[in-house]
Amino acid sequence: MAELEENQLLLLNNLIYLQGVADSNDKKVGDIVDSFLYSNGLDKSRNLSKIGTDDEYPSKMSKEEWLVILRAIEKDPQLRSLKVTDGRTGAMVDQSGKTIRGSDGKPLEAGMRAATFVDPQGDATVVFRGTGGDYEWHDNGQGGYLSDTQQQKAALDYIESLKYDDITVTGHSKGGNKTQYVAILSDKVDRALSFDGQGFSKEFLEKYKDQIAANAHKITSISAKDDFVNCLLNPIAGTIKYIDTEKQEQFIYNHRPNIVLDEKGQMRELTERGDIPKFINDFTIYINETMEEPYRSYALDGVLAHMESGAEGFEKEGDFQKWVGTVMVLSHLDDYAFNKIAEEYGDEAELVVTFIAASLFPYLFADDFLKSLGKNIMNAINYAMDKLNQFGDWIVKQLTIAAAKLVKAGKMVAEAFTRFVEQVKIEWGKFKERAKEFAKDVVITGVKAAQAIERFKEKLRNAVTSFFKSVAEKTKKILTAIKQAWDKTVNNVSKGVSTAVTKAKSEISKSYKAFKSNVKLLAQLPKRAAGLITAKKSSGKNKSYRNKIIKGYSSHTSVRLAVDFGRLNHLKLKFKNFENYLGSRVQQMVTQAERVASSTGRAYSESNVQRQVHQVHRACEQVRQRHKKVASELQSKAKFLTHAEEQYRRIEQMIKKDVSTGVSF
Repeated sequence: MAELEENQLLLLNNLIYLQGVADSNDKKVGDIVDSFLYSNGLDKSRNLSKIGTDDEYPSKMSKEEWLVILRAIEKDPQLRSLKVTDGRTGAMVDQSGKTIRGSDGKPLEAGMRAATFVDPQGDATVVFRGTGGDYEWHDNGQGGYLSDTQQQKAALDYIESLKYDDITVTGHSKGGNKTQYVAILSDKVDRALSFDGQGFSKEFLEKYKDQIAANAHKITSISAKDDFVNCLLNPIAGTIKYIDTEKQEQFIYNHRPNIVLDEKGQMRELTERGDIPKFINDFTIYINETMEEPYRSYALDGVLAHMESGAEGFEKEGDFQKWVGTVMVLSHLDDYAFNKIAEEYGDEAELVVTFIAASLFPYLFADDFLKSLGKNIMNAINYAMDKLNQFGDWIVKQLTIAAAKLVKAGKMVAEAFTRFVEQVKIEWGKFKERAKEFAKDVVITGVKAAQAIERFKEKLRNAVTSFFKSVAEKTKKILTAIKQAWDKTVNNVSKGVSTAVTKAKSEISKSYKAFKSNVKLLAQLPKRAAGLITAKKSSGKNKSYRNKIIKGYSSHTSVRLAVDFGRLNHLKLKFKNFENYLGSRVQQMVTQAERVASSTGRAYSESNVQRQVHQVHRACEQVRQRHKKVASELQSKAKFLTHAEEQYRRIEQMIKKDVSTGVSF
């Protein structure tokens, strides 16, 4: 058989309020309902002392309303087929073991009433009734400050005693609270539906944090939109629904178990929670979190005493506790209201409102004003300390990063800067200690507190100004050292470049002079060769001698040319290597300098520091321009050598031609 739907479970929650249900073990629901409808069984639940009042029948429902519920069950074959087992009536016994009876002589069912409804397939549904009397009203109050109440533990014992597994559990009002409790703590519970069931104390949330996280998904909470019980304390259900109900004649009727059902026994439409339950929920959670023990338990027991009759044989809190507890709870209304103002509009708004309230009603709100004033003072101190810590730690972090980068740029500057950073850390620690001492001097009372704030602000302002002036002065010194080191580096590089260029020019000049000397020598060779040939002709030497001269000349020329071409190529290679070396060194130096300057510029906004950083950037740009000029000169010289080589080869061809001409002559 399919599992019961939400409206069917709620019909069973209504049914459990009637006498003759929980004590009908092994009977089917259909037979029980028939006895109520057709055999005057409903009269068993009638309170004869309350005839004509809302309490004549259970749950402040009229006879006609109960008949609507019973007829809805009568028409449902699935509900009719359920069999009641393991019923508990809620009857109580006194210390002697005798059953406690009410004024009408009937057994007093002030304890837990529960029953298990089993379908033909053996699937079990447990239903817990709502609050039964004085005993359970007191237990409700304990639920506001204990992690486990006696009735909650009794409900868990009942579930664990059953032979069934994968149980569906449901209940209305206090029964809904028990339903949620056993769903969190029992592995036998597979599904839980709480109708108008209240929440739990902070003690319960803390004690069963892990179990709630693991089992809350099993719980569905369903409540009338204006119900005033489900909104008490902290909710734990994984799914929460609110039902749109008709407007009730009296506000207390919003908690009746039948109002979320229509005339056909079906669930009404979903909606949002009403405004009053929202307020009750926020207020009860606020009390639970802010009221300390033993005041909280004393106050809650006193408030719940209003719901106890005192005529059921259970000791009731006295009138003094009842009214003092009520005043204690209501006194938190102004705290709660001011706290909500602070949450919505800030602590400053709360301070203004409490000041006005204290001016108009000093006896009621003077403590609230002083509390708000103290909170604002501490907020100011905490805010200032937090910001100082954040900013100071950021400064130290940035200086440490900058120091690490400066290590790469030069050992001398890095060591000086690192010492400065360490000094800043020491000074910052001293400053924070002084600020904490300032905070200790603050007196959180009336006008003295306001004066203390002003003194604290003045001390804080002077300390901050002094600290950062010191940082600025030391920063200027560091930047001056950086600039001096930079200028020295630039001068060294410039001198190195100038020396290298001068040396290169000297080598080029020597090579060029040798080149011109060789050219002159080669230019004279044709004439000398021609003269020798002419002389040999005159002396009658033969042709073989002429060939020796040509061969010797060619050999001499090839050797001299090979030597000069080798020098030219070597010189061009030296120019190229020098240009590459100079370019990489200058680029590396400029990049490091700009990185340091940029990091310093981001860390400090002080105008003098920015000007120094700007000058460093300009110096870097000037070095780049100088490097471009040197590179251009080197490239020009290399081109000149290439051109010279070409001319050299042309001269060689001309000489060879002249020699050949002279020989043939």
